[in-house]
Amino acid sequence: MTPRLLVSAVLLITPLVASCGREDSRPERPRVDATDIVRRGQPSTSRADAVTSRASEEDVELVEAATRIVRFLRGEVPFDSIHLADTVSLYLGLEEGGTRREVERALLRDRANWKVHSESLRHWYSFVPPARPAALTTRAGRHLNCLDYPLSATFPALARLPHVGTMLSYGTASCLQTWTLTVVFDPHARPRTLVAAVYDQFEW
Repeated sequence: MTPRLLVSAVLLITPLVASCGREDSRPERPRVDATDIVRRGQPSTSRADAVTSRASEEDVELVEAATRIVRFLRGEVPFDSIHLADTVSLYLGLEEGGTRREVERALLRDRANWKVHSESLRHWYSFVPPARPAALTTRAGRHLNCLDYPLSATFPALARLPHVGTMLSYGTASCLQTWTLTVVFDPHARPRTLVAAVYDQFEW
């Protein structure tokens, strides 16, 4: 091989060697596992979702407890199936003046003792609903008085506690044929324990 051809060959080989050296010195690319791709593609449960889920579970628990109280007042389930504080506050609505009566738990075993006397109207108001067939509506965190209201509008102190508005409808759309009671629970006691009830229906 002539000196000129030898120099040309060296010039051609040198870039190839340098290129190979650079290729070998590159950092190894991280391997991606297929399960990582699937995992990244899955939606994660956000904090807001978790809070909403807990709130929904609490609402279900409150509605179940409220329903049992209504059923007890209707004579459908025994007293031992509900949970009451040692003393329960029974309120009449603000239309009457918001009269409150404190009743010991033992007395409330008898449904006849679920009542409040109104001095202004000179009448005893029983919290026991009519025995006729009726459809029950419940609203966690609301106060039902035929229509749906916030309890904070009438009893702000009670509204800070867990509560459920209940309404029995007696086969008609008229407010005069509904019975309503908002039940209020101890925020800490489990199972859900009644501490107060608000009766707003003076038409009966």
